[in-house]
Amino acid sequence: RFYLDIDWQGEAMLLQSRAHDETGYEQPTTTQLRDVRGLNSIYHNNCIQTWWVKSNGEAENVEIS
Repeated sequence: RFYLDIDWQGEAMLLQSRAHDETGYEQPTTTQLRDVRGLNSIYHNNCIQTWWVKSNGEAENVEIS
């Protein structure tokens, strides 16, 4: 979960969330992850996550390239 302090006007939008830890590690982009693991890797999909926030307020996890 994350919190975003925003004055939302009800428009659909894409948000991206990225975690980082105390060692300085940050979640990679999808491209960076695929460069290391290849295109057929279906495990450990630990890249930046994109969320489609619909105009009705529902949020859905989506993949964009």
